[in-house]
Amino acid sequence: MAADTSDRATTTDSEYVTMICPNLACRRTVSSHVQSRGKTVRCVHCNTPFRVPSSDGGGIGAELADGRNR
Repeated sequence: MAADTSDRATTTDSEYVTMICPNLACRRTVSSHVQSRGKTVRCVHCNTPFRVPSSDGGGIGAELADGRNR
């Protein structure tokens, strides 16, 4: 029997922010929901905390989670 998915919310690529982990030993791609913008998240691969940019183009001069500049 096929499952009915008509009442499920669908997500699109525009609902996620894709970043690169700032840990130089990791540098893996990490996706986070747009509601995480401006918040600190952890890389799912290496557990490094970093801040999701609050808007597009915020990568230059971004700060690390502990407040230090890169």
